[in-house]
Amino acid sequence: MTTALDRTREIERSNNGTQTATTRDRTQEIEEQKRSNNCIQWLYVKQLFRAGDMDHLIRYAEDKGFTSATYVDGRERENVKVLFVNKEEDTALKHIFDRITAAADKFALLFEVDVYPEILSSIQIARYLTGDHYEVHIDHDTSMSNLEYDRKLSVFVSCSPNGALEIEGQHINVGKGDAIVFSSMSHHAAPVQGEGSRYSFVAWITGPRWR
Repeated sequence: MTTALDRTREIERSNNGTQTATTRDRTQEIEEQKRSNNCIQWLYVKQLFRAGDMDHLIRYAEDKGFTSATYVDGRERENVKVLFVNKEEDTALKHIFDRITAAADKFALLFEVDVYPEILSSIQIARYLTGDHYEVHIDHDTSMSNLEYDRKLSVFVSCSPNGALEIEGQHINVGKGDAIVFSSMSHHAAPVQGEGSRYSFVAWITGPRWR
């Protein structure tokens, strides 16, 4: 099946198996995708959002206020502050949700998974101050076992120019407004923040339960 994304991509293969892709649409430019055994481990999407969108998101989050992140069992994480925003309640961020939803099907084609983009109802914004970090984890949430869907893809977006993410032990620097898309079953972490601060958000695209 040929998609609009396929028709506009110009792919250059490097010797180490990493692919670099450029599209005519700035918001859907795929800069790099790492493959292992023909399966995409992660996808780097350049300028999924404009810098102004990220500045607006940070101001909105700071005005609303961050709280401590928690583990599945309810214990607080002391090393990062987060804010969950809801598509129905936080209408000022509707364009953020719309952008993720619009791109979800294209991401799903590349990762060869089925997704339900319309179920996306909330995103988690994170703020990292000096010394903050997020330990290695996966986004697949066993507490969702009573639902008819699972998290299939995680979309990490850096709201700051100094974004960073580690996936399966590999460190990736992420530019402002750029995104990393990866399987929600992949082990990943947010490295320790040095001086200053950084902001990011993650959206989870769900689909039929993993088999």
